[in-house]
Amino acid sequence: MKKLLSISLLLLATTLVFAEPQLSLVILLNDNSQIVYPLSDQPQVTFSKNQMTVKTKTLEVSYPEDKIVRYTYESRVPTKVTNISNDSQINLQNDMLLFENLQQGSTITIFTAAGMLVLQCQTSHQGTYALPVETLSQGVYLIKVNSLTYKILKR
Repeated sequence: MKKLLSISLLLLATTLVFAEPQLSLVILLNDNSQIVYPLSDQPQVTFSKNQMTVKTKTLEVSYPEDKIVRYTYESRVPTKVTNISNDSQINLQNDMLLFENLQQGSTITIFTAAGMLVLQCQTSHQGTYALPVETLSQGVYLIKVNSLTYKILKR
């Protein structure tokens, strides 16, 4: 079972994550929304019949010409994650996912990456809960413990 199971806990530190700016195609629409395509996605822009079409490796989107205020190439910093905790409350031991050092009655909620609720439970009076990993199918899960969210991968 161990060779089939590989759980990666994404326990993050309470430091800022700094990203390097990257050149992007930025489209400003008349509703003040901005669409950003990193140039690393290799966006191809074409114009035809009163519309602008942007095609990347994974998608193709057309924008009516009358909705576009402007398009530019700008240096943008990608979205960054900040204020993330490294205080691990989840451990893997002997095919069990252990939730420890929590307050009595703390709520543990597990969702699939698609947002479907898998489990919602509360810790014991000792502030612990043990989940057999075999109950989870392969995939990515989001585990919310009090105000912290963890991301795990079961293979």
